[in-house]
Parts: sequence; structure tokens; C-alpha cells
Amino acid sequence: MGAKTVAFALLLLTGCTELNVQNLRYDSGVIIADADLTPPRPDAAPPPVFPDAAPRPDLGVPDATLMPPDAGANPDAAPVFRDAAPPDTGLINYAGPPIDPLVGIGNVEVVRENFGFLEGPVWDEEHGVLLFSDIANDRIVRFRPPNTFDVFRTPSNGANGLAIDRQGRLYSCEGTSRSIVRGSIGGGPSTTFASRWNNQRLNSPNDLVIRSDGVVFFTDPPYGLMGPREIMFNGIFSATEINPTFVNVRDEFQTAIESRPNGMVLFPDERTIIISNTFDGHISTFDVQPNGELTRPFTWIITSPEPDGVAIDSIGNVFVATSAGIEVYDMAPPNARWGTITVPRQPSNMAWGDADKRTLYITAREGLYRVRLTHPGLHD
Repeated sequence: MGAKTVAFALLLLTGCTELNVQNLRYDSGVIIADADLTPPRPDAAPPPVFPDAAPRPDLGVPDATLMPPDAGANPDAAPVFRDAAPPDTGLINYAGPPIDPLVGIGNVEVVRENFGFLEGPVWDEEHGVLLFSDIANDRIVRFRPPNTFDVFRTPSNGANGLAIDRQGRLYSCEGTSRSIVRGSIGGGPSTTFASRWNNQRLNSPNDLVIRSDGVVFFTDPPYGLMGPREIMFNGIFSATEINPTFVNVRDEFQTAIESRPNGMVLFPDERTIIISNTFDGHISTFDVQPNGELTRPFTWIITSPEPDGVAIDSIGNVFVATSAGIEVYDMAPPNARWGTITVPRQPSNMAWGDADKRTLYITAREGLYRVRLTHPGLHD
């Protein structure tokens, strides 16, 4: 038995191998006309931003269990943080005095409305465009500022979260195919990157983030589950490409069947990952080991209900899409909440964009919105 055959047999025995099967889907580049999308009303007044009156006090309660908060917990309660020193994140101002990121913020603007249901925005720096998923209309849409929209890919197989790696390849979480696919950011065919764990089909990959060495982390709740369920937990997974043919998919954390691991983002130093749990109403942190293993889970910040997408800026703040809007917290203890950016619809996710990375693009149900901030954000 040859070395490659032995390696393949061992991977099969571990139950965490993914065959990279060609799954061709071509990008369309069809311009979206006004007949498909009604332009925003010119007289629509932008919603205001309501900062909190004062920073929230520190509860000082570490929690290493990732258990959900009490059912009767006040969603406005102060956040919970872990009692370890924060890592060196490489943020511009992390070690200095806190800076309120909402000072000098612009108004929330309507970019365009009347989509289906939007998710997964990602900024393509190379081409200066924003890509986002229109799940209800089964397409990935491309927005080129100031006002050009076209269809990047359709059908998208229920694409949700999107991410771009260091090689400029686009990854998308597909609910219908229950897989993660990869293709050129310039268009053309895409291929299946990961679709099984332990020889069982994934539930419905939701969001993902890619480490600089190519390791992909993703959440797998059952939101878009099509067909019988095979994995009886909602997991957080890593996927490492062993060679051009095989990808090692490993479960890093198994949450309860009712939990909903959702949005995620890596710290700049890639030693910590932030993950939201929509059902439990909090965001958590994990330490990220060099081999991709996630350790030391902690319930970090209790948010308003239904936390979803997360993002961080360059001065040490985390932005969380919740039922209340985009909530903004200081990443350093005591994790004070600076305030909430209100959006016309409940936001699902966000991405920093434009050349200076100071525009926060927000997907919120049927609409795409944006707001300018004083300090730049950090791309995934």
C-alpha cells in the first residue's frame, strides 16, 4: 500500500476527510435593473444613532462553560468577560485609553432596499466592490460604489456567509448544498471545499473566517437545513486543506441542539476567535491554537437578543448585529458598551469597506445600509 493510500486510509478512519469534488457553478455578471430592485427613496431620513448614557459597569463574572444566560436575564445587563489578561491583538489602540468609536459617526444611509433577505457581506479590496448574499433570491450580489449592482452568482445554493482568502479566492457557505464552496473572486466555476464531517453531511454552514495560513473556521447551525439531519449537534468546525484533493474537517466545539453558533471574526493576531450564539444571546471567545484547535471557551459579552454577525475596528472595539441594531463594545475589560447604531431593519451582518475601511456596510433583512465612522475597521 503506497504512502498516499495509507494517508487516505488514516484520514477515513478519523472520520474527518472531505473529497474536493468539482461542482461547477458559473458567475453571471447580470446587471440588476431597477425592475428587480427599487432604488432607495430620496426623501428617506437616515435613522439616528443613540449612544448609551454611560459605560456599563463591570460584572466581573468569568464563565468557562458557554452555558446560556438565565431565561429571565435582562438583555440590557452589563457584559460578562473572561478573567484573563487580553492577548496582544495588534490593534492600534488596544493597550491605550479607550476611545469612543461612535464620536463623529455619520448618519446611517440607505444604499438600496427591496432585496429578499441579505447576509454575509465581504469587501473585495482588489476590485473595490462589496459582495453579499441575497438568500431569498438565491444569488450573490456585487455592489460597486457609488451605485452599480449586478449579480455575481446565481443560483448560489442558498449562499450565506462569504469570505476571501489571501490568494483572492471567494468562499461561500451554502445552505442548500450543505457545503462550503470556493472559487475565483473574478468569477468562473467554483468547487466544493467542505461538505462532510465524520462521513456525515453538514447541517447548513452559516458563517466563516479564514486564517492567514488558509485554515477555515465555520459555524454550522441548522437554519437552512435541507433534507434529513445527519449531525446531531450544532458545531463550530475547522477545515484544513491537506492537499488539492482532500480537506480535513474537524469539529472544534459541539453546542447544544437548541443553540445557534453564528457569526465569527478573528482577532488581528489570530490567537483568539469571537463567535456569536444567536439563541443564547451572547458572544464568546476561544483561544486558537497553531493547529487550528479551539480551546478555552468563554462566554464573553451578553448582548441584546439574537446576536449575529460580528466585526472589529482598529482601536479595539467589537461590533455586534443584534435585534437592537449594531451594538458596540470595548474589547478591553470591563467591556463597556459604547452604544447602539440603529438601523431601519434588524441587522444580520456587516463588513468594513471602501478604500479607507471607514465605511461599515450593514445587511439588514431586505436592505443594504452603510455608515461612516471616524476610525477604520479591520477586514477578516
